[in-house]
Amino acid sequence: MKSRFYVNYSRIVSNVAMSRFFTLTLLLLLPLICWARIPIAEGTEDIPYLAESASSVFHARVVRIESSDQETEWRQAGIATLAVYRWYKGDPRPSTVRLRFSYDSNSAVNGHDCIDLRRSSTWLIFANQTSSGLFEFSHDCQGGLPMASICAPSASETGLRQLQQDLIAGLSCSEPDMRLANIARLGGLKLTSSSDALHSFIEHGTEAESKWATYAALRSGDLSILPEVETIAIDLDHPKHAQQMRSPTAKKGAGPAYGDPEGDIVLELRNLRDAQAVPALIKILESAKTALARGCAVQALQNMRDPRSLPSVVHHLTDSDSYVRYNSLVTIMYITQQPECTLPHDWKESDIPAYVDRCKNWWETSRE
Repeated sequence: MKSRFYVNYSRIVSNVAMSRFFTLTLLLLLPLICWARIPIAEGTEDIPYLAESASSVFHARVVRIESSDQETEWRQAGIATLAVYRWYKGDPRPSTVRLRFSYDSNSAVNGHDCIDLRRSSTWLIFANQTSSGLFEFSHDCQGGLPMASICAPSASETGLRQLQQDLIAGLSCSEPDMRLANIARLGGLKLTSSSDALHSFIEHGTEAESKWATYAALRSGDLSILPEVETIAIDLDHPKHAQQMRSPTAKKGAGPAYGDPEGDIVLELRNLRDAQAVPALIKILESAKTALARGCAVQALQNMRDPRSLPSVVHHLTDSDSYVRYNSLVTIMYITQQPECTLPHDWKESDIPAYVDRCKNWWETSRE
């Protein structure tokens, strides 16, 4: 079955202009656009993937930055000297490294050279070493992530498990932005064993810390926070939420950019695979204000193929959003294998309404 996304592009553009929510909505609902790479919102990175693709992973402090003669008003470039606090991958002997970098202040548009080393003093670095001995970011937008300077007192683990311990230790940092950064990094690790540390912030943190910890816990596979996620997804108001976003041109702190992860929380619903989440996804599908939330819920239900979702999914064959209608039809096809609900291999968009009607009629008849 081919996958197609149908959405009113002009409606989204008119409501959201280059905000975190807009970028994430594009990633979900639109085909790839043949221009510069769409930046991935900070705080949504996949740390195991980044670690696998880098030859060296380490926690370090910026000691000195030597600017190159290639700097312009919009682009910074040079070599940074970093004091290494902890090695997680690679040769652990060097206590300092020299890192070649380039930062483009237009990176929010072109999706390249996004890491501004002047933004924070301490970083989690994913890098590769060149033949000259210099290091370079393994990813020009996610190869450097802000991280609190505080580490666990001893290295009792290795690799990403040690990184987890250092991130949890750094949650005691007095700087709010760095606490947010570490919470986001724990979400990127996707380790269920981070749950206890995250729940402390869900229950007792600031509003921003609670939301970011909820997102991190969801990414870590902690289904105990589904009631909070359910509320966020149902109440999400697309235009209102977009207006609350910080402008991409605003000065960023060390914490995750743009501040509010509610859109990310909703998008993360698509990755749920545990059958325990089915009741919450059904409730979101039935009650969410936005097509984005309903679309993420039905996409997760489509992947789970749980018969309990059928009544709600059938109801959304007539959803106001064409993306939700299409994915509801595909979900029913996956679960039931009914010919009345199965689009032909060479289907066209114009075929969908007729198959929706056929599927609804089959459902109503089968229930008699």
